[in-house]
Parts: sequence; C-alpha cells; structure tokens
Amino acid sequence: MSEDDRYALAEAAIERELTEAQLLPFEQYVGFMAHGFPVRLWELARMYDNPEIAHRHLLKYSDDFLEDFPGQE
Repeated sequence: MSEDDRYALAEAAIERELTEAQLLPFEQYVGFMAHGFPVRLWELARMYDNPEIAHRHLLKYSDDFLEDFPGQE
C-alpha cells in the first residue's frame, strides 16, 4: 500500500471518528477530544516510517476538518 493510500485511510478514519464524536453527550465529547482522540492520532501515525511527521500531518488534517465541520464557526 502506498503512503498516499495510507494517508487516505487515516484521513477517512479521522473524519468518521470526529463526525461520530459530535453525537456524544458533551462530557463524553470533551473526554474523547482530550484523551481518546490524541491517542488515536498516535495509533494512526505509527503506520508510517516516520510517525512524528505523520502525527503532525494527521493533527493538522483533524484541526482543519473540525474547523470546516458544518455548524462550527
């Protein structure tokens, strides 16, 4: 699998998980964003030869996704 394919899979997982998180009760959402999601980003980043760089890319992708999420201002 190419690196571009791996990034596409990771980005799809990020979109799915952040979209599903929007449906959680507030306390669970805050817990997920503070603890669960950062761990998940590192799990996804470990798929790459350089996880530190991949983590930065995935973190920026998730930040951009949340910024553009419908209903967010």
